[in-house]
Amino acid sequence: MNIFNVLSQGKSRLHEPSISAVLGYLLSPNGDHGLGDTFLKSFLKLCNSNIENDELLNNIINQDFIDAEVNLEVQYTYNDQRNDIDIQLGIIDKSTSDSK
Repeated sequence: MNIFNVLSQGKSRLHEPSISAVLGYLLSPNGDHGLGDTFLKSFLKLCNSNIENDELLNNIINQDFIDAEVNLEVQYTYNDQRNDIDIQLGIIDKSTSDSK
């Protein structure tokens, strides 16, 4: 079952910003969805299966808990042209962050 196919049936249509919002919500390990970092780890494992032996990604995946920040529709400029990143995922390295 593809949830996006199900949601786009009938008179309403599912648009890219809505899909990005759903994925961003699920990727956020601190979201109220109750999944913790399970969805994020599964996503990173899928990405890692397409990259040959990425040691950094392996180290991130094998952490007890991956802390991350998810931002949607982030604007940036490249070659004097405005572009958008649909989903920006920042992995937070707790070993270098200030803990209080």
